[in-house]
Amino acid sequence: MLKSCLNIEKDGAIIVSTPQEVAMADVRKEINFCKKTQIKILGVIENMNYFDTKLNKTQILKKVDGDGNKTVDCSNEIYSLIEKHNPGLLEKLILRNEVITKHNGGCETMAKDFNIPYITSVPLDKHLQMACDLGKPDMIINNIENEIGPATEIFLNVAQKIITNEL
Repeated sequence: MLKSCLNIEKDGAIIVSTPQEVAMADVRKEINFCKKTQIKILGVIENMNYFDTKLNKTQILKKVDGDGNKTVDCSNEIYSLIEKHNPGLLEKLILRNEVITKHNGGCETMAKDFNIPYITSVPLDKHLQMACDLGKPDMIINNIENEIGPATEIFLNVAQKIITNEL
């Protein structure tokens, strides 16, 4: 693999990792490999650290006992309260949920430690997952469910930066 890697024309590498330590330990080895083989590192992308979802697409549960084992759905009650006090706001609200706890600052800190640009963070995205499961990554761009997923926008932005040599 090393021979073939050295013999191809390349502009550089983009390092992608999730923010937990076990993944970043492997990525540090990749970074050192790139440095030893004089492959320019364009930057680091943090993957699958969080997911965003529209509040009005979220099931909101309320604990009804002390242990939290029994819950009831109170989504419509919450949605109604928001709409009553601030009409139109519900459609604009997005919940961001951290999926993986960042170890020591995650990929952004790791990039800084290696003096490599931190490009962005890519969320978990059901549109990307569905397209990959179907073996049709072009569907990411062609709007599954008539929505552009958050990862698509980020990928397009990164691709544009690569094309225009901003990375």
